[in-house]
Amino acid sequence: MTRSRNHATDSKHSLLLIFALLLSTVAVGQRNQTPDKLLVDARIYTLDARQPWAVALAIKEAKIVAVGSDKQIQALSGSSSKILDAKGHLVLPGFTDCHIHFMDGSLGLDRVDLNGADSVVEIQKRVKAYADVDPDKSWILGMGWAYPVLAPSTLNAAFAAHREKAEGSLESGKLADLIVLGEDVFQTPASRLSKTEVMLTMVGGKVVYQAPTWAGACCSSGVLK
Repeated sequence: MTRSRNHATDSKHSLLLIFALLLSTVAVGQRNQTPDKLLVDARIYTLDARQPWAVALAIKEAKIVAVGSDKQIQALSGSSSKILDAKGHLVLPGFTDCHIHFMDGSLGLDRVDLNGADSVVEIQKRVKAYADVDPDKSWILGMGWAYPVLAPSTLNAAFAAHREKAEGSLESGKLADLIVLGEDVFQTPASRLSKTEVMLTMVGGKVVYQAPTWAGACCSSGVLK
């Protein structure tokens, strides 16, 4: 009888111990899921067809773990989370492939410069002006025409490098490679694009550049209110 009672007591203690361990594991798991950084109050162009635009995102280690509204992302914040306030600035995916081929770049100097030409009419105007100056050329080549906005330098370039599952857009599970711009390039006149300032650059979740003029934006700690 005493033996049975002791066995029952031991079993009860074992169950309580297992339950306590489970609760501890859950708590640790929840702490481990707390984002390292939150980017809030932003105009984020994600290049994710399922969610093209967002206002905030959360980063854990090197990857994006959530994209959504300020309210949704704020709910994930912990006491150790760093908060990056984008102050309404445009946020774009980092350019996977941003370079120039030396030979092509050199040859392009003798071609029709189509940089900033945002319509067929403007392209035709520049081609005609070039032809008027060089009437002896039987074949006219151009450089700098507009590709579809951003995708060639982000999604398409990532695909070409076999890294489309890791980068090229701002969505959960991908690397936190992004830039914050001082102006919205979707609304800025072409004549001012070259003057657009990069406010912040992040690679793999780490801030690698921050403009001196934006010193107050990054980084505060603590739970957002």
